[in-house]
Amino acid sequence: MIQAVSRHVLWLTLVGSLVAFGACGGASKPAAPVIGAKGGAVVATVPCPPEAELKDALRARWALTNADVHTTCTPGRFPQAGWAISAVVDLSEDEAWDRIVVMDAASRAVIAESEQHDIAPWARNEGYGGALFEVVDFDGDGVDELTTRGGENHGGTDVAWLAVERLSGATIAQALWLQTHYDNAAEVGPDEAVECNVDATIVAQGAGQVIVAVGTVAAAHGDPPSDCFAGRREYRLSGGAFVAAP
Repeated sequence: MIQAVSRHVLWLTLVGSLVAFGACGGASKPAAPVIGAKGGAVVATVPCPPEAELKDALRARWALTNADVHTTCTPGRFPQAGWAISAVVDLSEDEAWDRIVVMDAASRAVIAESEQHDIAPWARNEGYGGALFEVVDFDGDGVDELTTRGGENHGGTDVAWLAVERLSGATIAQALWLQTHYDNAAEVGPDEAVECNVDATIVAQGAGQVIVAVGTVAAAHGDPPSDCFAGRREYRLSGGAFVAAP
């Protein structure tokens, strides 16, 4: 059950210390030049606007009148300069959801949007919801993917992951969910515990990037979950999907 929840709930608390550097409304930074699709013209990223502007734009888009909206924002190229926005909407103490939006920096038009993911009340009360993205062009096509690291600790099981969201036309969908930590000692006790860890790094390869993952498994008793693995794997984005090579 915890894995099913964790695939859709991102942990803003984990990256909260980074928000001051990457969130909208921070100090402006010079536009960073990046290479266009397949070595084409250089595209300059544009710093995010103040968070208040994004909140107002999203409230209008989603027809929200009595809701708290929280956003983080990361500049990228999609393939034009734009912003990857993670939005959390609190409708009440018991109802909240999050959503990803990619917006054109020049026109403020929405390029792509994810489905709405509800956040369980217990999760929101514990600070879950939202993400701070790192933009990475994995396949070298000039359109950045959205990478985030998160985790949750619930019911005695501690899980962490690396996730990648990908633009596909006007939609945004998860292209990869890679478990980077699993530990259930608090739930079952040390004599039955399983601990799995994956050291995942993003490495340049040709025109794109790959994820190099090295996993270790320590199982005191029984079989580890299916998301655990030992050894080295490479995850490469090809044809719109990540392919794992042992």
